[in-house]
Amino acid sequence: MGELKKFTLEKDFGGIESALSKLSVSDNIQSAELQETLLLELLTLNTPQINLLVSKTIAELTKSPEQRTKFSNNDVLEKLVELLSVAVSSKNVDLTIQLCRALGNIFYSNDDARNIIFHLDGGKVLVELFNIANSEIQDPEQLEMFAKVRSGVMSNYLLGNEELSQKAIELGIIDKMRSRMEESTAGLEHLLPLFSILTEQVSDLIFQPQILNLITKVLRTCTNSDVVEACLELLVCQSESDDVKLLLARDGLCE
Repeated sequence: MGELKKFTLEKDFGGIESALSKLSVSDNIQSAELQETLLLELLTLNTPQINLLVSKTIAELTKSPEQRTKFSNNDVLEKLVELLSVAVSSKNVDLTIQLCRALGNIFYSNDDARNIIFHLDGGKVLVELFNIANSEIQDPEQLEMFAKVRSGVMSNYLLGNEELSQKAIELGIIDKMRSRMEESTAGLEHLLPLFSILTEQVSDLIFQPQILNLITKVLRTCTNSDVVEACLELLVCQSESDDVKLLLARDGLCE
């Protein structure tokens, strides 16, 4: 902690990067006496590598409920959302992944943080994560991680809050998720729980026939038991509507 603070005061970027790199691989990061104010100060330096390392550090720290509370303030969350907006716009996938991890951990069972993000209009930035096409990420491992944390941060943001879910729908999240499904099956197992959250939280939400047809198609062809189970659960919820029952029957779901 003292070393990092010293490098920060001296604006020694190389020293800051070295100290953060050592910290990020340390098994003791959860017990490190880091202050959110210091990490926020580092983010204001707007140095790409430092932004990445600080975001990764925050993601690790906020696995702890105690640390999660410390980072649930307006200044920190506003800066993280600002960085995420820039990262998404510039297709900086590495930074986007770490910011999603950090925000996802902060949001977990944390209404205070989610309310701050809502009033900062941060939900719009989160929805824009789904603008990034699978084809724009060439590394399969990076794509898998991105798909996982993208859905994870959105799920933790929306879970248990109908108002946030309604706003996400107004911002076009369902159409964007459909586009990702139509593009490829990559990350599909992460999208399905998000569809379920929206179904459970927004009364009378019926998905477009194109989405229901895509889910039925996946159910026919997929061999992953977890994905099949998620498809079935989602279709059961949706089929409470007679119109959906008829659509699924015509699409051959019964067979």
